[in-house]
Amino acid sequence: MGVHPEEEIITMVKMRVTVLVVSLVFGSLAASQPVVATPQDACPTINCTDVVNVLYDPFSTYGNNFKTLYWTTVSETNLAGFNILIFDRGSRTFSQLNGSLIPCEFCTTGGSGAYQYIAIPKNASCVYVQVVYQSASAETCGPALKR
Repeated sequence: MGVHPEEEIITMVKMRVTVLVVSLVFGSLAASQPVVATPQDACPTINCTDVVNVLYDPFSTYGNNFKTLYWTTVSETNLAGFNILIFDRGSRTFSQLNGSLIPCEFCTTGGSGAYQYIAIPKNASCVYVQVVYQSASAETCGPALKR
């Protein structure tokens, strides 16, 4: 069984990542000082096995203040459905955006499917798809990347 998202977040909070920034100055490369990024500045990356290509489009048919989330499943064997989670970088907690479980389309056949959710607030920067299994266990995937 994989690492739970909460354990990954705790690990990320304990870590500090050093990034060497190289800047382009007047057409020539100039190395700058290492920059330390704290985990609070980033959305934690959580990979999962059943969902791939978690992407968002900055536009939505739902309105100007929303964006659209897209995701694809590899296999829907033993799935119950999906939740959309927003990660708050300040409190380091997840909150569920959808009111009820988004049903999977190919749960009975085990096939793969493509999904979209059109009502993601534009200001939500860390958006994830949570895969909920029939056993009631769950796996979180993301964050969504701009497509």
